[in-house]
Amino acid sequence: MRERWESPRQAVVGVGLIGEGPLASAYASALAQLPDVRLGTTRSSGEGPARCASTTYEEAGALLDARSVASVVIFGGADAFALTSKALLSGKHVLLSGPGALSARQVRALKLLAESRSRLLVFGEQRLLSSPVGFLRKMLAQGNGLWTPRYVRSSNVRSARRHEALNVASLAVEDLALCLYLLDRQVLSVSAIGSRSASDAAAAFLNVTFAGGVVAALHVSLAEAWESCQLVVALAHKTLLLDEWDPRAPLKVISNGSGHAGGESYRIHGIRDRALTEGSPLYATDAARRPVRDQCRRFVEAVALEDLSMGNAEFWVRVVGVWEAAEASMAEGGAPIAVEPQASEKSEARRSAPPLRLVHSGGSRRESTLPRPSLTLVGG
Repeated sequence: MRERWESPRQAVVGVGLIGEGPLASAYASALAQLPDVRLGTTRSSGEGPARCASTTYEEAGALLDARSVASVVIFGGADAFALTSKALLSGKHVLLSGPGALSARQVRALKLLAESRSRLLVFGEQRLLSSPVGFLRKMLAQGNGLWTPRYVRSSNVRSARRHEALNVASLAVEDLALCLYLLDRQVLSVSAIGSRSASDAAAAFLNVTFAGGVVAALHVSLAEAWESCQLVVALAHKTLLLDEWDPRAPLKVISNGSGHAGGESYRIHGIRDRALTEGSPLYATDAARRPVRDQCRRFVEAVALEDLSMGNAEFWVRVVGVWEAAEASMAEGGAPIAVEPQASEKSEARRSAPPLRLVHSGGSRRESTLPRPSLTLVGG
C-alpha cells in the first residue's frame, strides 16, 4: 500500500493580541483564520478578540511572559511604547498597529531595540496594502511609472465625538505615510500650521515638497461634522480620486477634458453616509478587510521564517521624521523646515571613499572617481 505524500506543515506560531476596539477585532478575526496560528488575548481585549482566541491571559504581562507566544500584535495607546519595548526585551516579534501615538524619538528607539535583539518589528500598514493604493504606487513610480503627478492633495477629517481615541498627530502620520509610499521620492522640506481647540490641536495643514518639484498638501481635522478620507492626485490630463470610504468605487480616474467635468464624475449616492452610521467603514466590506488579512499573513509568515527583512521600521522612521519637522514648522509659525536625510543615507555617504587626486607638475589637477582611499601623487 503506497503511502500518501503530504507537504511539510509550518510550525504553529503563537501570536498574542493586546488591545481592543474595531481594529483589534478585525485583526483577531484575520489571525484566527490563518492556519497554524494559536491566538492568545488578554481579558481586557473585549469580546471580539476573545471569541477568536484559544487562550486568554489575565493581563498583558502574563501574555508577554508566556513561552508559547512568539509574537504579539499591539494596538496603539498611551502605553504602546512601554508594551512594545517590554515585548521586544522579552524576545517577542512585534506588530504594532501604528506609530501615531509615538514620538519620532520613540519610533527610532524601538527600531534600534528590535535590531539589537534580532526581533522583527512591523508597524501596521494595512492602508498601504489595499489594491487601489498598490495600483497608484506602480503608476506614479518615479522613472518607470506611466503617470507623472503635479501635486497631491489629501483630506482626512474625523469627528472627535465619534473617535475619542484619535488625535491630529496620528491622522497626520497616517496621511504622511500614504503620500511617502505613493510618491516614493525624497522629502525636501515641510511647512505646517495648526488650529487648536481649548484642550488640544483640532486640525493641521501641511505642505510637503518632494524631489522633482512634486508637492503634497495635507489637511487633517477632528473639528468637523462631515467625515471624509480622500486623496486627489493631479496629472497633466487626468485627475485621480482615491476615496477609501467608498465601497463601490474607491479609486476613480477622471479625464480633465470638458466632457467629464462637473459633479457627475463624483456622484456617491449616499453610500458613505450609510457606512458611517452602520459601523466602521474601514472594515465593513470584504475588500476593506483584505489588507488586514494580508498584513497578518505576511507577519505570521515572517515570524515562522524569522525573516527580519520583512520589518518596515525604517520607512516609519522616515514618516515620523517628516511629522517631527512639521511640528517644528508649526512652532515657527509655518516656516518651511528642511528635512534631513535619514541616518542610513548619511552613513552610506560617509562610507563612500573620497576621490583619487592626481597633481602634476605645474599645479594642474585632474579628478578621478576611483573607489580607493584618498591618495595624492606628485609628479616630477
